[in-house]
Amino acid sequence: MTSRISIAMGTYNGARFIREQLNSLQAQTYAPLELVICDDQSSDDTAAIVRDFASTAPFPVRFQVNEARLGFADNFLKASLLCEGELIAFCDQDDVWYPDKLESCGAMFQSEHTLLCSHDADLCDETGAIVGEHVTGVTSGHHAALALKPWDIYFGFTCVFRRELLQLVDPATRPEDDRNGRDKMSHDSWVYFIGNSLGDTAYVARRLVKYRQHASNLYGSKDLTRLQKVKKLINEYDRYLLKYRGLARKRAQVLIKANPPPDFASRLETAKSFWTNLEALYDRRLQVSAASRLGARSLTVLRLWKAGVYQPLSAGGLGRRAVVEDIVAALSRSLPVGADKGTGPAT
Repeated sequence: MTSRISIAMGTYNGARFIREQLNSLQAQTYAPLELVICDDQSSDDTAAIVRDFASTAPFPVRFQVNEARLGFADNFLKASLLCEGELIAFCDQDDVWYPDKLESCGAMFQSEHTLLCSHDADLCDETGAIVGEHVTGVTSGHHAALALKPWDIYFGFTCVFRRELLQLVDPATRPEDDRNGRDKMSHDSWVYFIGNSLGDTAYVARRLVKYRQHASNLYGSKDLTRLQKVKKLINEYDRYLLKYRGLARKRAQVLIKANPPPDFASRLETAKSFWTNLEALYDRRLQVSAASRLGARSLTVLRLWKAGVYQPLSAGGLGRRAVVEDIVAALSRSLPVGADKGTGPAT
């Protein structure tokens, strides 16, 4: 069987762990079509290790060193755009893939409507010992476009996607990143946004990778406690709503300017309406904190309920979590609030 999956890896000073990761790629039960690596000007032995691996690898390895630093997101996107496979798997330099990773994900693309696949993972420490798990709670199977939570993200190391996804909407048009609000949207956030907006998303609820946790992780699996989330909600409620209203608007604008192939026209119109409606929902929720008295805030939540703001996502609402957040915010305006500040609750 001819392989149809390319692996896209971005590297930067990864000499400490990359050999173990490369060995795990070589051990896949479904061999990749190729491994494309873009290095963001490493100063350690990363390049030497990659070239040594390439000399004996059972599949083609294409290695490029960037002329100038791109940053992790653009580096991964560059590697992806160089791939030739029908499917592309993002690959971090410091993880370890279980042997059936590519086989399990590749099998989920039987339908042409499936644009993206993701999976669960084990967490491991610097030695490779398992210390926990990264589990999203998404069920195995296929999920229709826009059926998954809009602000979720599948970390890049779990993402396998159709190469055409990068051609549906130009990655150069991606808006600001959800997590830091400064840089452009990360490569994995972008793939999730486009994949979930314009196609079906497959999920494998099995742990297919050891996701390494160490001091150099750009993004680790660090969950806030419930109390921390509540405190952030109370202290940053208005900022939180304004942030996500703005993000929804920018995503809608990206899709409004997009020009995908004609067979995606219907899905594009649905996605534009979805993100435009999402902006409006966050705008309406700002009415809760605008009221000066508890009674008025409570009535506002009730009106939003009757208007369908808290209906399930599939019905055009924001779901039960939104009403819980609004009730907490309405009540907290009548109570003393701590001084510590956050950046907005996780969604």
